[in-house]
Amino acid sequence: MPIRVLCLHGAQQTKDIFQNQLSRLQDDLADVAELEFLDAPHVLPLITAEDDTPTRSWCSADGKEDYSAGDTLVRTAMQPAGPGTKLACTVMLGFSQGALMIYRYLKLHSDDVAVQGQLRGVVVAGAPDPRRVFGPGRNRRAALFDDSDASRTFFGSLPCLHIIGKKDSIVSPEESAAFAQVCSDASRILYHEHAHSLPTLKEVRSAVRGVCVTAAMTSVEAAEARDAREDELEMIRSMYDDAAVVERGSETLVRLPLLTDAESLLASSSSAAACALDPSSVHGLERIKLCLHVPPSYPFMLPTVDVVDGPRWHSVKFERWAAEMVVRVSAYAEDELGLGTALLLPTYLYAAEAAQEKLEVLVEVFSEGANGGSGRRDGEGEGGDGDAAPASPWAAEDETSREVFIAEAEAQAARLLMQEARRSRESHGGGGGLTAEEGDGSTAAERDAAATEAAEAESFGDAGMPNAGGGSCTLTIGLIGKPSAGKSTFFNAVTDPQEEASAARVAAFPFTTIEPNIGAGLAPLFCPCAAFAQPALKAGATAASTTDSTTTTAAAASSATSAVSASQILTSSLTCGTCDATYGHVRALGNGSFRRHPVKVKDVAGLVQGAYQGKGKGNQFLNDLCDADVLVHVVDGAAATEADGTACAPGKGSALEDITWVRSEVHSWIYDNLRAKWYSLVRQPAKFRSMFTGYRSTSTFVDRVLRRLGIANEAALTAKLRTWGPVELHAFVALYIRMRFPMVVALNKADLSSAEDVAAALRVAYPHEIFVPMSARTECLALQLNRRKLIEYTPGASSVKLTYTGDVSKLEKTARQELQDVTAFFDAVQATSTPLLGTTGVQDVLAAAVEACGVVLVFPVRAFHPVSSLAHCLTFKQGSSAEKVFNSLLHLNLLEGKLVRFEVIDVAPVKQRQLQQLLASLPTVSPTEISASFPVLRASAPMTVRTLRKTEVIGSAAVLARVLSNKRQLA
Repeated sequence: MPIRVLCLHGAQQTKDIFQNQLSRLQDDLADVAELEFLDAPHVLPLITAEDDTPTRSWCSADGKEDYSAGDTLVRTAMQPAGPGTKLACTVMLGFSQGALMIYRYLKLHSDDVAVQGQLRGVVVAGAPDPRRVFGPGRNRRAALFDDSDASRTFFGSLPCLHIIGKKDSIVSPEESAAFAQVCSDASRILYHEHAHSLPTLKEVRSAVRGVCVTAAMTSVEAAEARDAREDELEMIRSMYDDAAVVERGSETLVRLPLLTDAESLLASSSSAAACALDPSSVHGLERIKLCLHVPPSYPFMLPTVDVVDGPRWHSVKFERWAAEMVVRVSAYAEDELGLGTALLLPTYLYAAEAAQEKLEVLVEVFSEGANGGSGRRDGEGEGGDGDAAPASPWAAEDETSREVFIAEAEAQAARLLMQEARRSRESHGGGGGLTAEEGDGSTAAERDAAATEAAEAESFGDAGMPNAGGGSCTLTIGLIGKPSAGKSTFFNAVTDPQEEASAARVAAFPFTTIEPNIGAGLAPLFCPCAAFAQPALKAGATAASTTDSTTTTAAAASSATSAVSASQILTSSLTCGTCDATYGHVRALGNGSFRRHPVKVKDVAGLVQGAYQGKGKGNQFLNDLCDADVLVHVVDGAAATEADGTACAPGKGSALEDITWVRSEVHSWIYDNLRAKWYSLVRQPAKFRSMFTGYRSTSTFVDRVLRRLGIANEAALTAKLRTWGPVELHAFVALYIRMRFPMVVALNKADLSSAEDVAAALRVAYPHEIFVPMSARTECLALQLNRRKLIEYTPGASSVKLTYTGDVSKLEKTARQELQDVTAFFDAVQATSTPLLGTTGVQDVLAAAVEACGVVLVFPVRAFHPVSSLAHCLTFKQGSSAEKVFNSLLHLNLLEGKLVRFEVIDVAPVKQRQLQQLLASLPTVSPTEISASFPVLRASAPMTVRTLRKTEVIGSAAVLARVLSNKRQLA
């Protein structure tokens, strides 16, 4: 049963502001404590005209320094039935003025037996000295604190944690520390490097957790814990010596040497360097110690781990060794031993064994020190670590077998993702299982991994996306393809350069000397304004309250939330069919309600076969695309060019093969990078994840890929890597690429007569690819003619209007031909004689590419009833929290102040239904690929307003967000 903690905010704050500031702490304590937040009684006047939410104070604002109303509130919250009765909260936590209120409560009720017996802990941060504020020097009649009796502490043996900022300029650290010394016999001081705040640093959260864990113990459990702690420390003293255990205030340090008999270890080593170490270096090895910081609440709180007494000179190599030791030993104590067990000696023995395993690193450190070296990296981690390997299955892989392996890996990756989409549909009531042809050949491990994946995504959002960790992002679209497929033309069509110097050069360049083109464009993005007419958004928007969506307490948010009533509906006061989107709207996929949104476009010069082997610019072309969120593979959809870009008769070119070899180039780029380091990775599997940082992938994202292959933890990774050969590594790379670099295939030149047959053949050959037809040249020419005022054209339109009033025959030949080509194209569209195209298709390609990015769309609004503006749309990485969104709004100057409340309405189901319907209308996209690429979300439920805490993840692909601060609100 979690204990309850009463939390008191500081002056010029509110309980909502304070709760958001402590959101991360609240998450950490969820299993041991419920945090109750209380508003101070006195409402303060707005400080500036820009302030929007009044703040509060525990002291009257009339200059009389009256705390009586605050005292009454705190007493009522702690003892609802009156003095002498059972406490509602076991621990009190206060910041600044809130800390003073705790001191007042303790002093005013010092004779209350219930307070003395039931209050189990206090946490204060940035606390003024109450002797200064409430002492006789201020007001003799109201004096609470008199330090005339210095022989005893104020609050006996009450456990008190004092959190003090070293840079606090409001309450000096010296003042806070001075009272901490006389506050309690069980006072503990924790310093942090910040100013006047209660930061949710790891060490702060751990210390507060220790107070709560200790407070949750019964008297019997506490006595048993103390006895067990003392017995274990006494055993260490008897086994080693008294100096191994050092008492430092309320904390105990256990310091034990990691290499007790270094001389014997070195003598048994086969390393010449180990045998050659001088006596002083041997002594230096024996000085290195493991230091365990044992908290008062041990063994119900883990000790923190450190490595001390290293070499006397600076050594980067030793620092890395020590850091790795700390991580390994901490993980062992937490994962293998766990809380509530005697773990000091087992942890030490494990650390000593781990140190011996890495003895060669320490030998290098001390050898360098003895030779006057600095301990810097000497080629460490650069691949020169003995990767020459004996003959193995890897050596048998040739180009033919590689092609087979890649093809099989691609098929397996597509199958896994399709099965995951099916499971997602079934788990959310979407129905529609796989057809008999699709089958389900997944292993039990794969199914278990996928189930874990789905559960994590449901609970925490997709925190493992490539750039996970959250935060706003600019969408980057990377263009790849062979020469003469139309990449640069598509680039110009998207970026619409206003002058020739800014345009990408259009020619059949193999990429030997050409640098990438980088430009900005506007791409179609889902806009909720069109959805206001849909029944889903006309449903009542009722307030939702769940255990993880809190407003006042972690357990009972619904009682305190200012809910939107069931009768209030999500409405719009927008007067036009579309909203006031900053960049306007555009037609795509047959729908005119997409909003335009800025994107970055990167175009690398034409790709040639064998680039991964070093042909052309080698892997440089792919390195240029490492930051891409999605790849658009521009294919000659008329099959009018060969693989090297040379022209041929339409329908006779290499379009069918282009899909395979371009994917193979991307695949081989990553595969060969891993293969070059493989033997190092097998020896040190922990390095496997770091191999993907260059592709902008986090360790969490790599773990998501591994889980889909049945590798769920570190032990499994270590065991599996040793058994992997080319087949397994190809399977991993294929799945990684499909998840990290989703790809849309743009069938360019779809207006040519051969394009329909080519598209049909591609659909049969590659049923899992997304094919979107387009005519990039027509789009480019239409934009140019529009700028020259020869025609009137809007991107995404299905027609043009001739605006040139002069004699067309007198135009120069090039302009006349371009005008003829463009008008002929749109005449054919109007006559429906172009079966693949209803527009130029460029906006369709962009819409499909942006959707494949998998970002989170946040539409900040001032109110849900009615929505008066949808001017802004922010894109965030999946896994982003409410705090990330709020910080972005501050950065964009859309809000000011501190977060008070964060409310969202999920519009992702509407977005996905709309997009799937539109994509299904494309003649080149199969329903199978739509469901695999854009997994069905949960079945649509009545819309609800959900309140998020600061650290909660935006668990949706698209939300309307109403964000309140204590200052200026969203315009």
